Amino acid sequence: MTDYPTFGVMWSPPAFYRHDAYRIRSIRSYDAYLVGSPAVKQYLDDLEFPSRVQKPKSDFWFLPVSPRQKLTPSIPSKVRSLAYIGVHWDGARHADVLTNLADDGSLAVYGPESNWTHLQSGYRGPVPFSGTAVHDILSSHGIALCLHKAEHREADTPSMRLFEAAAAGCVIIADEIPFAKRMLADAALYVDLRQSADRVVGDIRKYLEWINQNPGQADELARRAHTALNQEYNLEDLIFKTVDFATEVASIQRHNIEEVKRFYSIQETGASASRPISEPLIDIIIRVGGRSLSYVERAVQSVERQLVGTFRILLVDCKKRDDIRAIEHRSYSNLKICYLECEDNGLRSAALWRGLQAVTAPFFAVLDDADQIEPDHFSHLLFASIRHPEAGFIYGGVIRTEEDEGCFVVARNFRGPGGKRIEETRELKFLDEFNLTRLITGDNYIHSNAWIARKEVLDWTLLQDPRLEFAEDVYLYNLIASKTRFALCNRATAVWNWRTVSEDNSVFLDKTSARIACDERIRLRLQELTYAGTATFSELFHAQRSSAEIVNALSSRHLQESPQENDSSNAIKNDNSKTIKQVGYFKSWLQTVPIYNSYRETRRRLRRNARSLKEGQGSPE
Repeated sequence: MTDYPTFGVMWSPPAFYRHDAYRIRSIRSYDAYLVGSPAVKQYLDDLEFPSRVQKPKSDFWFLPVSPRQKLTPSIPSKVRSLAYIGVHWDGARHADVLTNLADDGSLAVYGPESNWTHLQSGYRGPVPFSGTAVHDILSSHGIALCLHKAEHREADTPSMRLFEAAAAGCVIIADEIPFAKRMLADAALYVDLRQSADRVVGDIRKYLEWINQNPGQADELARRAHTALNQEYNLEDLIFKTVDFATEVASIQRHNIEEVKRFYSIQETGASASRPISEPLIDIIIRVGGRSLSYVERAVQSVERQLVGTFRILLVDCKKRDDIRAIEHRSYSNLKICYLECEDNGLRSAALWRGLQAVTAPFFAVLDDADQIEPDHFSHLLFASIRHPEAGFIYGGVIRTEEDEGCFVVARNFRGPGGKRIEETRELKFLDEFNLTRLITGDNYIHSNAWIARKEVLDWTLLQDPRLEFAEDVYLYNLIASKTRFALCNRATAVWNWRTVSEDNSVFLDKTSARIACDERIRLRLQELTYAGTATFSELFHAQRSSAEIVNALSSRHLQESPQENDSSNAIKNDNSKTIKQVGYFKSWLQTVPIYNSYRETRRRLRRNARSLKEGQGSPE
């Protein structure tokens, strides 16, 4: 989403995001990862495994550390007291432990007032945003309570509290998180949060008594904790390591580009070229005629800015405009322009299929005249194609960009207590794993300018224009899926320019009946289609759930798209009967897939074994 590499700071437990499609989409889009623990690294390896492209991951643990601080000698007569600092965003974390300690004056709590209203006593106020307030508060108390959520302990992702406490020269009372045990060993005191709250509170009170009865030993604990954490894990060293990592990432990206050039024998173009442009590697179909010339020129220029590749743009014009035809005679460094006319029949498929019929390059792609692609778009897709030689269709995600003035993206994390509008015009869209079920039900989760496909998929059946006014791209994807595997490139390098209020946004055209008619025609044309790669493991594993999702999706879609005048109980009944019939088709198709039948038989056998063992009826199969 920027002109600079984006590094994902991955120091939170995978449990926080592993089932959140919104966050997974963002994680996939990063250029590299700053990793916080072995568990996080394992999650990233698992997430990237299907793509066969491993993005760079830091070889050091990137954690929320504190700046390097000198250890301030403690005052001999000072009594150390216990402090806990926390935003406490989830409300009830460690409530019994903290409340019991605060009620008897053993604990001072700091953080946002609204998140600590359940404390009857012990709350000392918010932490000023000064850069030193956390250090000053902890240093003034001398003992820090550092407790983590169960998810943090399981993933071994420590919070900032450990590092802040060590930097401030505190005696640390921590939970059983492995990082603390590994780094601090006996330089800290520990409680086991798996025990009862009363047990934990009792252990903490014993520690407080011991610390102030043995100030010299307590000072030694604080000194050793400071040495163990603040000297090895500090902000200054982390910045230097991150800079070195960024340099390494840039080198890897250059290496990947060179690999693409070697694999596809791409010659240098532009001023440094020693010979004219070679034959195009990618034919790009741009449908034109309905928008101003400036849009078309912007789209073409985004192709010219590509870091790697040679291209032929097929300008398919349904309006036969002279100003667009003139683009064919312009000179570009890495591309050729081929102007094509097509019938102006009001069907969106006409121009697309006119372009498909003219494809001769090894790969082809589509770019809408109002959209763009980032300079590294085709380099990433081509690199993924090398890793997936069996896949004839490689796709990524898009950045939807708002072009109408005064219109901004509304994201779920844009609502804060300040009530300020975040004037963000971009958002990440459509970077999801391949899901045949979604394609079958007409869910267009692959954007038109976010993919490349191999020419070999263009056989006779695929080159026949379906004459569709809508959903021509979903129809095309289903046909291609019947011939080859799809592969996801974990990059979002296509730009989907969005106009919320402009009249030229075709998404807002009110042609409900025409859309329904197109859906019916597509289902008729594809009714006997068989799919090359069948379904994915994920779809087969969740086959029963997928069937239910199809019922809901198709029911909702029919009810939403049916004209209001036909919205009677009979119409709903008819729509539901169609839905049930379509789900029956899906189940019938699913039962022809060998791996699914094997999965079903294995599951039946496991259930029989479990029943036999429970009832004591002999040995399992």
